[in-house]
Amino acid sequence: MGREILRKLCLIVACFLILSSASIGFGNVFKIINKANAQAGPIIRVEPLNETLSSNAVNNVTLMVKNEGDSDALSITLQITPLNTYLTIVGSNVYTIETLGPNESREITVKIYVPKSVSGATLRVGAIFMDESLSSHEVVYNFGFIITGNVEFALQRSCQTPSKVFPGDLNIILTAIIVNTGSEEATHLNATLKLPEGIKPSWAKSDNVYVGNAFPDTPVECRFYLDIEESTPPGLYNLELELVHDDGKSSLTIPLLISEKANFEIVYLNISPREIHPGDRGIKIQIGIKNSGNVEAKEVVIKLVGSSFSGMTTSFLGVLNPNDEAKAIFDVDVSELATTGENWLQFQISWTQEGRSLTQNIFYKIQISPSNPYFYVYFLAPTIIAIVIVAYLAKRFSKKK
Repeated sequence: MGREILRKLCLIVACFLILSSASIGFGNVFKIINKANAQAGPIIRVEPLNETLSSNAVNNVTLMVKNEGDSDALSITLQITPLNTYLTIVGSNVYTIETLGPNESREITVKIYVPKSVSGATLRVGAIFMDESLSSHEVVYNFGFIITGNVEFALQRSCQTPSKVFPGDLNIILTAIIVNTGSEEATHLNATLKLPEGIKPSWAKSDNVYVGNAFPDTPVECRFYLDIEESTPPGLYNLELELVHDDGKSSLTIPLLISEKANFEIVYLNISPREIHPGDRGIKIQIGIKNSGNVEAKEVVIKLVGSSFSGMTTSFLGVLNPNDEAKAIFDVDVSELATTGENWLQFQISWTQEGRSLTQNIFYKIQISPSNPYFYVYFLAPTIIAIVIVAYLAKRFSKKK
């Protein structure tokens, strides 16, 4: 009985040892197989960092190139090929990287033009490289991209009304025809003209146009009403047109040309007699006018305006070239209701220039003196004396009869 139990124990121990030995041996074999199947050397992986492309636009596609192996990858050459005929690579489609160490990565950017009305895009990226033993390797990746629409605007044309705009003009019309050149509709589009100093809206919000929706390839008219201040220097002004819609904003440049106009100044002014009073007659005003601008003025007319003077108040000067001077003489009467003290003479100059009728006002300060208190005595005394003499003689003649 004891021997039987001992025999069974021996068998159990023997089986345990055999199984343990077999288990250890299998584990070693598994590890060796794994080690044998593990790939040594460089491993090049390529991944795109963006998943979407915009249609009707040149897109920047960034590719991450990484060496996931355990040794250097040498002379890496990447070739990018579109698998869709409608895709266009802008610039080179071949890129080289000299060396990538283990876990080292590099980014390259490829420019790809995507036309309108396409729904997807696929790129093939092939990578050829060498390991440290100068053995060549090659991998190929295909990447798909989602195509999204975009909103983009361009200026088709612009015009200004009148065609010749001068400083001092009011209610000029600046019209811009814009087109959504993108592939997606622009919703709730609002256009605002940014104005520099010297140019302002003719009324509140006349520099703003609410367009609404702008469909692709459909022209949209934006009309703005502007005032040009008299002191605004002439020249070409590139005005910024800001376009805001639900998907973002952009800006365009709208040209506005402000032309130079003739400019007049008083060279001298003489009044004869020097002292004038309300009710004076036959006053002569002599004035010298100069065109100090850089452009010719035609059909120049100068007029003395205001209720204090009447008579010959208009003079035709003709053509005045730059720096030309002309003289005008006015023979006027002073109103008896004219205000004494300091007064302003207002001269209105009108002329034609490049088909436009223009005006300019020049003011000159003068003094109107109070009337002489003895004026009426001096004026009436001879008349009164004559009346007395006539009455006296008439009385004497009547007595003689």
